[in-house]
Amino acid sequence: MEVLAVECVFGELLQGAKSDAERNIILGFWEHSPKKRYEGIIIEAGIYSAGNKLCDKGVGLIDAVILMHGMKSGSKIWTLDSKFSRIIPEELKYAG
Repeated sequence: MEVLAVECVFGELLQGAKSDAERNIILGFWEHSPKKRYEGIIIEAGIYSAGNKLCDKGVGLIDAVILMHGMKSGSKIWTLDSKFSRIIPEELKYAG
């Protein structure tokens, strides 16, 4: 199994880092993780979110970006967030 890195997720992790050591670990994982980059994905996520009223369902932009990554790459999405999980298409849910 391969885990794809999504930049905004790592940004959130870095925002919560409590020390330089934690920051360095997160940056190390970011540097060495496989990535798929999509130009304009945040804009697409915003449009998708508005069109599907994701904010009304308690799903924010970061989750919408993760969903767009899954939709574009066909990658499975793993989450413990029940609100986010409800809007993920079944074929993209990771059932590990």
